[in-house]
Amino acid sequence: MTWLLLLPALLAGALSPAQTRQLVERYNRAQVFVAERDHSRALAELQSLVRDYGNSEYADELRFALAEAHFNAGSFERSRGLFRQILESARHDYIRPEAMLGEALSSIMLGQYARARLALEAISKEGGYDRDERTNFAFGVLHYFLGEYEQAVTRLAGLEMPEAKFYLAKCRSVTGNPVAALLLFNEIVAEVPNTPIATMAHFAAGEALFANRDYDGARAKLQFFVDEFPQSRLADYAHYYLGCALLAQRRDAQAISHLMPLTRHSNNYLAAHANYFLGHAHMALGQPTDAIERYQRVRANYPNTRIAGFANLQLAQAMLATADTSQTLLATSQLTQMFRTGDLSGVGNYLSGVILYQTGKYADAARQFDDILSRYPETSLREPAAGMLLLALSSAGRHEQAVALGAKYLADFPEEGSEWRARTLYFLAEALYHYGKYSEADAHYQRSYTHSASSDIAPYARLGRNYCLYHLGRLGEADAGFRALLTAKPDDTLFTVFAYLGHGYSLFNQREYTQALDIFEALANTFPDNPLAAIPGHFYAGYSYYQLGYYGQSIDAWTTLINRFPERNPKVAEAAFRTGDTYFKALEYDKAVASFTFVVERHPTSDFAAPSQALIAQCYYNRSQYLDAVREYQKFLDLYSSDPQAPSVRKSLEMAYYLAGTEDTVVMHDFLRRYPRSDMAAEGQFDRGKALFDQGRYSEAAFELQKVVVNFPGSPLAGDAQLLTAESYAQKGEWGDAANAYRKFLEYFPEHQQTAGARFNLGTAYFNAGEYQRSLESFQAVANEHPDSEYVESARQNIAISRQRLGAGGAPADAETPVSSPEGEEQP
Repeated sequence: MTWLLLLPALLAGALSPAQTRQLVERYNRAQVFVAERDHSRALAELQSLVRDYGNSEYADELRFALAEAHFNAGSFERSRGLFRQILESARHDYIRPEAMLGEALSSIMLGQYARARLALEAISKEGGYDRDERTNFAFGVLHYFLGEYEQAVTRLAGLEMPEAKFYLAKCRSVTGNPVAALLLFNEIVAEVPNTPIATMAHFAAGEALFANRDYDGARAKLQFFVDEFPQSRLADYAHYYLGCALLAQRRDAQAISHLMPLTRHSNNYLAAHANYFLGHAHMALGQPTDAIERYQRVRANYPNTRIAGFANLQLAQAMLATADTSQTLLATSQLTQMFRTGDLSGVGNYLSGVILYQTGKYADAARQFDDILSRYPETSLREPAAGMLLLALSSAGRHEQAVALGAKYLADFPEEGSEWRARTLYFLAEALYHYGKYSEADAHYQRSYTHSASSDIAPYARLGRNYCLYHLGRLGEADAGFRALLTAKPDDTLFTVFAYLGHGYSLFNQREYTQALDIFEALANTFPDNPLAAIPGHFYAGYSYYQLGYYGQSIDAWTTLINRFPERNPKVAEAAFRTGDTYFKALEYDKAVASFTFVVERHPTSDFAAPSQALIAQCYYNRSQYLDAVREYQKFLDLYSSDPQAPSVRKSLEMAYYLAGTEDTVVMHDFLRRYPRSDMAAEGQFDRGKALFDQGRYSEAAFELQKVVVNFPGSPLAGDAQLLTAESYAQKGEWGDAANAYRKFLEYFPEHQQTAGARFNLGTAYFNAGEYQRSLESFQAVANEHPDSEYVESARQNIAISRQRLGAGGAPADAETPVSSPEGEEQP
């Protein structure tokens, strides 16, 4: 954001060109540090800029950038103060709303909510800011921290910022909708994977499940987090929540292994709570002496934490459990106490520049020509220096800078009568052409060849203009122009080659493939050792054959090109790619792989290397060689991770891995470990859980099935996984956990087709847990809400039995046992 504020000012600034370049270079360097999250170097660079230019017309923008850097580094008090200074002393009105927004966000992070609200209300009165996505985001975050969740949702809903989705998910969680929260967290992970906010989303998903008392789901999600992000600063907190979830499920010994490493944590709040809940675990395990040690450590080492008060309360209970009455009385009594001349000036620079240019040192040459323009503006060499500067910059690939300097030079010296003016116009047109501004280049080419001193440059300017017409889609005009130039410069081979190429390109793109083929084959045969003619000649001859349906001849042309010019030309890589693609479409996969491999290994930086690697993998996939396909897809991701194809390749990799896994259980296990969030992982994970269930390994089955529920809440298998989780508990006779799992199924998946059966089994679980009133209510719900289900008759019988148990106040030895479901799945 800050460089957008600064650069427009630089374009109109009063600094010298050297000062301007220095400022821009230093500023851009600071932005690189910002992008790399190197906060200390970014701050040092920006503070130095403020110190050197703090009294200039750029003071506001530089201080704004410094304030942002402090905010990104977490120095919210400092960022808030700097934004406030900008508001109080800004020279430019446009920056005030941005500074208000920065102050508001800093205040929110400092917990100064009243100040943040005032700043945001002021921003909303600025033109356009009331509808600015950032303003809505800031308001939403403020409402969230104030506990105003409905207002937060109104502000955050519909915003596409990952940060907005994150806080919206937090709102969904805190208002009791963990499924909606999980879906939002999953969106963040899918949209911006491998980013800090994606990591936070993984963690927050587990936290949301924990807060909503879904301890099975929390365990699955938090265990995934600590396994996949062990170096995250949130890993310790994930262990804490995981330990607490285990405590809630009465898995006390397992909880201790997660909480114990946190007891000496540098964060006193976390250490205090870890010690406190360790005390709970020890108490549950019948170890009151160890529990006393933990509660006393909380009270003594963290006396200013809120949890210390609770520790004192629990300390008394632990002491009592040791039967030490006197120490117990002492503990309870303590509870009451708590709370740089001539016509040829610059000639040396000019000659140096020409020599440097001829030796290919374009940047050094450009500096010599630029020095003439800046130091000797009255020299007769000014116009030649200007033209050569444009040529050097363009040759160095700095087309944008050439365009900007050329336009400024022509504006400063519009009536120049030098015979060099036609060349200057030509070189500017060339820069515009290579910069992709074809309409503007066309105008300058025309100005060049119509100039009175243009006789020697005119044919080249006309050739350039025809290429502009070609790129502008005016193919008929371009083709006529190229034909008129075919014999214009017979002693200039390159000119002739480019005129013929333009003629051939125009014909090809007008779908005159037979005529184009004649041009390209003639070029390749006439100039067989000239790569500027032979390479496009062979390539487009092959392409013309291809378009005409002569695939064998197209492959022959491309193969000739590959064999004669195997290295350092993008058309060779494209020819090999198209050869492979032709074989691929003909289902000749071995030949296709050989061609694609040539591209990847001999032209690894070509634009065709990535698609070639992808198609190598696809060849193996199409032959059902899935593990080979996996290897090649992974090679693509290793080599071209930022390629636009990467997402689709990643999906293909997952599919190949999955299909290989269907043939080998070891591979499937590895697939689930490496791609736990794959769309296909839901099915694979479910199958893994069900296999454990079928083997009678019910505890492991429940844990694996929960990964389907929490990682794929929108999958059609999520409901089945939750139901099978419940049945796993039932098979073990853990009726309380079974009831919780059936209840979670009904809450998370109310439209599932097995709702009636789940409600019936919920009643059965309650009955077997001795909760007859709840069993009665569940069976009545089956009878009332599912009167046409197959469970209704059994439910009615079980209503009577539950009432009997309630009436008897207990279960006599000969009390009637409730009937099973129609399938006989559950037997209380």
